[in-house]
Amino acid sequence: MRLAQHLQVLIDRALPESRQRQIAADYARGVRDGLIASGRAPPHFTTAVDGREGVAEEAVRLDGGHIRYEFGSLANAVQFALDYLRERSPVLTGDYRASWMVLVNGSPWRQAVSEIPGDAEAVVVNDRPFARLLEVGSNGKASARRVRRVKYKNRRGHERTKLLTSTTDCAAEVQKRWPDLFVARQFVRLSGGKNDVPYIAKSGEITYPAVIIRAN
Repeated sequence: MRLAQHLQVLIDRALPESRQRQIAADYARGVRDGLIASGRAPPHFTTAVDGREGVAEEAVRLDGGHIRYEFGSLANAVQFALDYLRERSPVLTGDYRASWMVLVNGSPWRQAVSEIPGDAEAVVVNDRPFARLLEVGSNGKASARRVRRVKYKNRRGHERTKLLTSTTDCAAEVQKRWPDLFVARQFVRLSGGKNDVPYIAKSGEITYPAVIIRAN
């Protein structure tokens, strides 16, 4: 999902230069904040003034200068994935639904999802051991509680039905909405993953179904 908006502002050149720069900066920030408040842009962004990152908007050139905001789509995609998976989680005690988490560059993310840097790799995963059981089952077949059936046509044009597990379905939905991102469903290892259920050997290694999201 990309948002591109190009605007020009006309300023009275009779005003002092400092006042002209202030008007241009205030206008740019107002447009930016309006997009964020409306939900059309995420709150995480970088600022470039005449090609220079990290400088104040007031430093813009008055003759052909430009202020550019780059809004990261990664944070929005991760939040969507979290919400999608939580909404589709079976609920008995609520523990499983509450155990969906985000790893950023391999470490648990403790801050707001909106603060995830745009150049990071995010992993949305559930660290409960039965996450895998629910998706692939003890016999390799996905649980009916965690899948939905979809119809599709194979290469010969014949209609077929297949099952999509929640992380597979989630990855497809994220990719459809954010085609500029790399999105994949993979099984990952978690060093702190819980293993407190009797049907998994304590010495056995568990991998967890996850949705991987990063910039291309």
